[in-house]
Amino acid sequence: MKREELDRALFDRIALKYARKDLFASASVARRHRLAQTLRHVRIDHDMDILEVGCGAGFAAKYLRGQYRSYTGIDYSTELIRYASAQNGGANVSFQAISLYDYQPSRQFDLVLMIGVLHHMSDMPRAVAAMQSLLKPGGYLAVNEPQRSNGLIRGLRRARAALDPAYSDDQEELDPAQLAALFGQAGLTDVRTIPQGLFSTPFAEVVLKPQFITAPLARLACAIDLAIEDRFAAAIAKSTWNVIVIGRK
Repeated sequence: MKREELDRALFDRIALKYARKDLFASASVARRHRLAQTLRHVRIDHDMDILEVGCGAGFAAKYLRGQYRSYTGIDYSTELIRYASAQNGGANVSFQAISLYDYQPSRQFDLVLMIGVLHHMSDMPRAVAAMQSLLKPGGYLAVNEPQRSNGLIRGLRRARAALDPAYSDDQEELDPAQLAALFGQAGLTDVRTIPQGLFSTPFAEVVLKPQFITAPLARLACAIDLAIEDRFAAAIAKSTWNVIVIGRK
C-alpha cells in the first residue's frame, strides 16, 4: 500500500482529534506562527488566489482571512475536509477532498502552500512538479517540512512515533539541499531555504496541558523564534525542527 493510502486511512480515523489541535491556545498560536513564518518571504496581497495542498482541517483559511482573494484547500482525507467545510468555510473559501494528482482546476494560483505534507508523499518529485503546474507565471510555491539536521530532534520524533498512535511513522525527514534540488528540477527559480522552529514547533504538534501554563509558554516560544529565525538563520540552520522552501514559477 502506498504511503498516501496509509496516511489517508490514518487521517480519516483521527480527523476530529487532529482538528482539535487548533482549538487549544498553545497549539493554535504555534501553528499560526509556523504559517506566518512560512509565508514571511512571499509577497502576499489581497488579490492572491491561494491553494493549500494537504489543508487538513482548514484553519489556514481562517488564519489568513483578509489576506487573499480566494482560498482553496484540498486534502485526500474526506473526514478532514468535512470538518474544514463545516468549521472553516466562508466567503471565497472552498475545500475539496481529492488527491493532488487528481486535482485539475480550471485556473492557476498565485500561491501554492503546503505545511508538513510533502514528506508524507511517496513520489516527491512528482508532487513538486504537480504543484508547479498549478502556479500562475510568477507565482510562489512555499512548503514547510521537517528537516533532519538535528540529531536530538530526530530522536524525539522517533520517540513520538513509538508512543503516539495518531502519529504517522510512514514519513521522512528531509534535507534542505534535497528540497531545493526538487524545486529546481521542477523548473522553479529564486529558490530559498529558511530554517524554522527552534522552540515553537513542539507546541504546534502536540497539545500540552494545562493550558493556563502552556499557552503563555507557546507565545513566548513563538516570540523567541520570531526574534532569531531571520536574524541568525545561518547559525541555526542545522538546529531547527523545520525548513521552509520557497520558489517561483
